[in-house]
Amino acid sequence: MSRENPDPPRISDFQITDVGKSKLLFFFMGLINSAGKVFLVNAASDIARLTGKKSYMAAVSGALVGLSCLIKIFNARYIVRFKHRTRILGAVFFFIMGILIILLALSILNFWLALAGCLVVGIGTSLSDTTLQGFMKVFDPRIVVGWSMGTGLAGLFCSTYFNILTSLGVNLYISLSTLFPLYLIYYIGFEVLMKERRSQILLNGFTLEDAERREIRDVLTNKQLNMETLPVFWRKMSYYVLNNLVVYFVVYSMISYQADIMKEKFNDGFVFRMIINLYQLGAFIGRASINYFSIQKLYFQTFIVMGFYLLWTALALFCQDFSVYFLYGLIVIIGLTCGSSYGSIIVGIMRDKNITKQEKEACVNLNSAASDLGVLCCSATGILIEKVLY
Repeated sequence: MSRENPDPPRISDFQITDVGKSKLLFFFMGLINSAGKVFLVNAASDIARLTGKKSYMAAVSGALVGLSCLIKIFNARYIVRFKHRTRILGAVFFFIMGILIILLALSILNFWLALAGCLVVGIGTSLSDTTLQGFMKVFDPRIVVGWSMGTGLAGLFCSTYFNILTSLGVNLYISLSTLFPLYLIYYIGFEVLMKERRSQILLNGFTLEDAERREIRDVLTNKQLNMETLPVFWRKMSYYVLNNLVVYFVVYSMISYQADIMKEKFNDGFVFRMIINLYQLGAFIGRASINYFSIQKLYFQTFIVMGFYLLWTALALFCQDFSVYFLYGLIVIIGLTCGSSYGSIIVGIMRDKNITKQEKEACVNLNSAASDLGVLCCSATGILIEKVLY
């Protein structure tokens, strides 16, 4: 009696396993994805000063995430079943329109129009961020390291790039204009990522038609966020969401309005730029560390970050006599801790067996919305504190 042939592998079960190349592509996409947002965070003080609204500097960070939280909820509810390419095209459109609006605002010295431009850039960043994180579900979870390192290096790269342009005397209008070519490269990079995805499917014995069906299936089977599924998502995601919200509130408080207060204490704008650069350096190393290990007990890291926040707040608001070098060392350690926390949260979601593949896109939207809520809370707190101080 002959043995029956085993069932052939199904395209629905296929997962891309060429980790090295995929990790590199996600690193590249993460690097550019956060470029505009990080650049504008660095330029926040200059935007507020040039348009005569210095005390509203913290509002720039708030504008970058002003609608992001709603966009991510909207994405989880409706857009999550649109093709990934369509969503990336939409993100690139928002990126370009946002920068154009900010350039117009600087030319007429209108701070509120500049905030509107930051809002549009923030929408593009939110849409692209959650789209690419959701796209990761068909890849080996180890590619999260590439994405995490890319977004981490974006902070360091863009901060350094902005400081170099500033030191060379390049005005803010020209500096912002250099972002346009990056967004064209960004879309090309996504097409290369799509090509890599298809080629991996073909190498595993499937046809081009199978690959196209897989692309459609990936989005049409995504679970959407609604009143019925919300309790399920919350039960699975509350642990990640609460940790992410706290960490982002703490981080943006320290590198935005509190860093600006530190600058005034030392009467040196270089201190503000160094704080941001050194934080980004620490965050990059922390995000890269998940290539070797990720922390399972996220709340442990969150408590450490909160302790650093209390110390940093005390230094910013109440202490006068301390070394700037102590400040620099402290912010690097803070960056290491926060960067590691960011990477561990995403890896945790991707590896969590309680979260099905069909739920992952909505889950990363909820997690990302929590980070935006943390930044919004930071922005509101910063405006209140700076109004009192100035």
